[in-house]
Amino acid sequence: MMKFKKFLAAAMTGVMMFGMVATAAPAISVYAEGEAAAKSKYSVEVDYKNFTATIKDTTAGATAKSDMYVVLEVLKDKEGTKVSSTHVYPVEEIPVTEGETATKFFGAVVDLSFLKASKEAYIRVHGDSEKDSSDIVTVSPQAKKVAIKYTSGQETLLKALSINKAAPTEEVLAGYEYRTLYGSNYSDLKDLDKDMVEVAGTTLVVRSKAVTTGEKTAPAGVEVKVKIPAAPKAPKVTIDYVKGIFKLPKNAEAQIIFNEPDTTTRTAGELKSTSWKDLSITTGDQAQILGLFEETKAEAMVEALTTNGFTLVVRTKAGKKAASNPAIVLVEGVDTPVQTPGTEEGSVLDEVKIGEAKLTWKTSATGITYTASGADFEYYDSAKSKWVAIKTTKPLTVKTSTSADVKVKVRQAGVKATKTTDGKLPSAALEVTVKAYVAPTPEATPTPTPETSPSA
Repeated sequence: MMKFKKFLAAAMTGVMMFGMVATAAPAISVYAEGEAAAKSKYSVEVDYKNFTATIKDTTAGATAKSDMYVVLEVLKDKEGTKVSSTHVYPVEEIPVTEGETATKFFGAVVDLSFLKASKEAYIRVHGDSEKDSSDIVTVSPQAKKVAIKYTSGQETLLKALSINKAAPTEEVLAGYEYRTLYGSNYSDLKDLDKDMVEVAGTTLVVRSKAVTTGEKTAPAGVEVKVKIPAAPKAPKVTIDYVKGIFKLPKNAEAQIIFNEPDTTTRTAGELKSTSWKDLSITTGDQAQILGLFEETKAEAMVEALTTNGFTLVVRTKAGKKAASNPAIVLVEGVDTPVQTPGTEEGSVLDEVKIGEAKLTWKTSATGITYTASGADFEYYDSAKSKWVAIKTTKPLTVKTSTSADVKVKVRQAGVKATKTTDGKLPSAALEVTVKAYVAPTPEATPTPTPETSPSA
């Protein structure tokens, strides 16, 4: 009897142990040899661009959902021997539009950002009414983090960028995208406007693009912050309004912006600009500056742009750093003096006027006396190659030969800028003819008339 009880106890223990193992094991479907294993009616596909999984009921002609939930399982390995985590999502009717065709499916679109993207992951799905799961899908990992450096002042984007300490090719560059630091939309890195981003400097967030086709599909790569230095400050350009001279920086280049000078206003006509040109001078007037550029050096262009005005743009040249921000100098048009016509047709007076300002001159046996009123004027001393001031406060007498007519250039003087008033450049020069001195004819001495004695 004692032996039977021991046998029975041992048998019961074995049954209990067998039951526990059976309860813990997953359900296993058994199929005859050659019979296809049953699968879930749901398929799962990874969208690497958005890093989502599309779970779709593949039942042909399905018009309603056949499950309330779908179960996504994350597996420990590609064989699916062990489930790492389980996530349950409601089944929804999801509309799809391809071109002009509108369709729908039943399932779910799942964000996969919960996965550890640095290594491969394995997932499968099934509906709440199913025992069998879908095929296992491998989720590819992100590309490894790359080192990206940007060097300003280069001619092209390919030269400015370094990826893993190597200059990228166009093909390599096409595989990257960027967004601004606080932006949300990504754009192709190859389309980055380097000249624009180098103005104020910025920080870009760069990553390799998601690979959505081919054998090596993968999500977008790890984001890398790339700092782009700001361009140096604009150089200093000063104007001596009294002398009409522009002081320009060294190691600089410039361009001229102008309107086709077919009218008398700066803003009329077709807007144009010259190409950038190295500055070969550090001081000069409007004519000297305009003469540096092929597009503006013709005499007629110089005269028109000096009269109508133009914009001078100056920047330091690119070197170890990017080209500087440009200095923008609006060069105002200047006045044009006019010689006052005389009373006889074709004749002129010894007088030049600009508005109410006036310059007159008078010759003597020993020189020329200039008188300015309403504004200061200047005449050009060709012997000394400089402009000489003619103040309103005092006439200026220039000792010179006046035995013959002489050509003299005159202009209204520039006005120095102050804290409260803008400066004004000298007017355009006008060449006038100062006529030779003609001595007055002395009055003839009257011949005395002899007195006649009265007749007796």
